[in-house]
Amino acid sequence: SCLSPRPNQNQVTVGHCQKCDIIVHPKSQHVKCIRSCQTIATLISAQMRVVGTILALVVAASAKPHILLFVIDDLGWSDSTMNTKLGVPSEIHTPVLQRMAEEGMILAEHYVQPVCSPTRTALQSGRYPFRIGTQHVQTIQIMAEPHLPRDRLTIAEVLQKSGYKTAMVGKWHCGYASWADTPKFRGYSSFYGYFSGSIDHFTKKGADAATANHTSLQPLGGGLDFWENTTAAWSQQGPYSLDLYTDIAIGTVREYAAAHPTAEARATSPLLLAFMHQTAHEPIESRGDNGMEVDARCAGGPGGLWRQVFCSMVVQMDDSTATLRDAYTELGLWDNTLMLVSTDNGGMVRYSVGSYGEPTTPASAGNNWPLRGSKMTLFEGGVHGVAFLSGGALPPALCRTVYHGLTHIVDFTATIATAAGTTFPDPIDGVDILAAALGKASAREAVPINIFDYGAKYTAIRWKNFKIIVGGALAFKAFGNLDANRTNGWFANGSNPAVEGAPAGESESLYVFDLDADPTEHHDLSKERPDLVAEGRAQLKGFINGGYQPIQVNEPNPLGAYLFHNDTWAPFMDTVECVDAQQLHCGAVRGRGADGCFECVLLHQPVLEAAGCKELGSLSMWCAP
Repeated sequence: SCLSPRPNQNQVTVGHCQKCDIIVHPKSQHVKCIRSCQTIATLISAQMRVVGTILALVVAASAKPHILLFVIDDLGWSDSTMNTKLGVPSEIHTPVLQRMAEEGMILAEHYVQPVCSPTRTALQSGRYPFRIGTQHVQTIQIMAEPHLPRDRLTIAEVLQKSGYKTAMVGKWHCGYASWADTPKFRGYSSFYGYFSGSIDHFTKKGADAATANHTSLQPLGGGLDFWENTTAAWSQQGPYSLDLYTDIAIGTVREYAAAHPTAEARATSPLLLAFMHQTAHEPIESRGDNGMEVDARCAGGPGGLWRQVFCSMVVQMDDSTATLRDAYTELGLWDNTLMLVSTDNGGMVRYSVGSYGEPTTPASAGNNWPLRGSKMTLFEGGVHGVAFLSGGALPPALCRTVYHGLTHIVDFTATIATAAGTTFPDPIDGVDILAAALGKASAREAVPINIFDYGAKYTAIRWKNFKIIVGGALAFKAFGNLDANRTNGWFANGSNPAVEGAPAGESESLYVFDLDADPTEHHDLSKERPDLVAEGRAQLKGFINGGYQPIQVNEPNPLGAYLFHNDTWAPFMDTVECVDAQQLHCGAVRGRGADGCFECVLLHQPVLEAAGCKELGSLSMWCAP
């Protein structure tokens, strides 16, 4: 690669007819001066300063890249201008991310899971969720025990063993029942963020739907979920979370650069920074005093107030990205950084609203138009994800390109490992995207979008240009909740109800689509093309035969109640302490009685009993046995 390109010129390789100040020949590693593809002279000097410069350039050219891993939460197909090059319109302008996507390689056929934690566990492990029991329909719940396999390394652990410095900012959602399941103990030297699926952007507590006055968000319970490594970050309540994440991420990069000032030091210990955004997951809150301020760039946009606040969240994230990239550039890291960007699932649409039109949890104001469906569905709107690769370490031949091969989030894991010059000790499911795009490895022929209950329900496979859905496409309907019908349709710009409802007469339990001819999934072929049904089922059988792990039990454990953990949603399988009910606040104290006892919500008695505590006299005092 060109190590010192002229202003406004692309990186080049030997043989490309573009000017470049200094280039390292890929075979000889000799530093040569290149002008218009002609070698002028080999730079040889007896001066130590020049020799040192040449050696530093050679080291930089052969260095393993820094990895910047970006996951954007609940970003829909049309929730940014990152897909403009694919002809996808959006009123939410994200010029920084759009430029990075268009200067890099856009992944046009990229798949993620229909909800958060299955995607995130797949990314960290490199394994499909159905291989490790994290194919959950409702994500890993608060107080539940599912986690990444403890006998398999994460991508952070693999890179850490290879010499990388590792850090994570933002959302984990890969399990937290034990401290051993949290980022600090799964390969990240530092972690700043939250363990669960959703928190308020200001209070950092578990968040519920917007209140009726449209000006504030109502926290759920009293549990804080915001951590600096293993310490509850109570002092960070108040500031907008995106600003905190950005400051911590930039501080991490600056600290790394100061500790590794030379090219040799950076080549020995590159940086992995996983920036796992909270944006744009509900609650819908933007920067400002009440969380409902509309950024000027979003004012007057379609979809009304909630879509405009959602838009504000996304454009503010774009600003954050610019600030972070500028820090990488200033510190001399960007030219050797590989950036991988993906949503974790499709956008959550506004399929359900309250009396004032506000989205009711878990609805939001995302936009997957013109794709069908929402987050939580197996339609393209739920699983066809926005994604791209960029950065100075992206091979020049892949810059300003669109890759139309199939990709899955586990391919990010494989791509990172290969770029870092390392491998997992156990097999993973991912494919190196760079090698496939360069024609150095076989491209994917199929993607298991989701496999549940051995393929009996809520299952989908994409192969070639075809897609089969078995056992229902709607998360909750597949498990008995008919309310999920409202996510089956085509939504635009945070609209409610859907712009177009589901076609009449569909079987709902079996679909086959030709996504080349019908990318918006209007025409089900399952009845007229039994051959495709058979082919799809054969693909499904092949994936199951390759290994299927039953789902990890995903039910709340009462030991996880924040009442036991100093009002925090903390790991709960290691220790549980019984304390005075006054300290517990009883969850909902209805006042002190004449006898000095608290009247507490009845839920807490079985919770305390489950912890092995004994009642002494009344619910006001519980003690360890």
